[in-house]
Amino acid sequence: MNFFKRFLPIILIVSIIGCESKFESAKDVITAMHEKWHNKWQKSVQCDQNILFFNADTIVKESHWKQLIIAPDFMQIRYDSFESGNGSLYRNDSVYDFRNGELVNARSFVHYILLLTTSIYFNDEKESLYKLKDFGIDLTKIHETTWNNEEVVIIGSTDITDMTVSQVWIQKENLYVLRTILIVDDKIQDTEFSNYTETNNYFVPTKIVFKSNGIKFIEIHNSNIQFPEHVDISYFHINNFSLKEW
Repeated sequence: MNFFKRFLPIILIVSIIGCESKFESAKDVITAMHEKWHNKWQKSVQCDQNILFFNADTIVKESHWKQLIIAPDFMQIRYDSFESGNGSLYRNDSVYDFRNGELVNARSFVHYILLLTTSIYFNDEKESLYKLKDFGIDLTKIHETTWNNEEVVIIGSTDITDMTVSQVWIQKENLYVLRTILIVDDKIQDTEFSNYTETNNYFVPTKIVFKSNGIKFIEIHNSNIQFPEHVDISYFHINNFSLKEW
């Protein structure tokens, strides 16, 4: 009885602190994401994508893509079909665009979706923070709130209603991305990741919505999601784009 009288208050205090723990900085969030999922996050994922294109809330086009990702920085998207020869190849900090099997464009490019859904769990935290800053996200600003009945941590803003600054929203419990808002050429590029599915302890969003200045223009639905154990890295060699299928 004396034991409980002495230690019950301490136990309650510890419990309260644990439940109300808050991130103090962007570095804390990125470090937590890395530590929670390092060597646990999916190293490769492939899926089919149903792409809906919108104009004034009306579907004007539908397409079917295939996507393959290998951690930390490789992603390939095939537009329409393998036979079309159309797609994009993302390697490290560059992208290569193909049309009819021919390379038509190559440029430096960091894909924010690849960064926030894959790379961030494998790369050094300093590298991830640098790339977030390069997207115009103010790493000195952080805010915790609730959105769509989920606790979220917002990096880049201290006000959930402020859509004028670049920011990233992280689901607090499982530490995966829920939303990004990027200011690009004075336009608000808003991307929402939802309907996460958990398979083999891996989390993948099955729905991604893209908006520009509040108007939806693309909606992606992921299906047939697989996590291959071994993927031939030669899929990501530029000269093999038209030769390799998965």
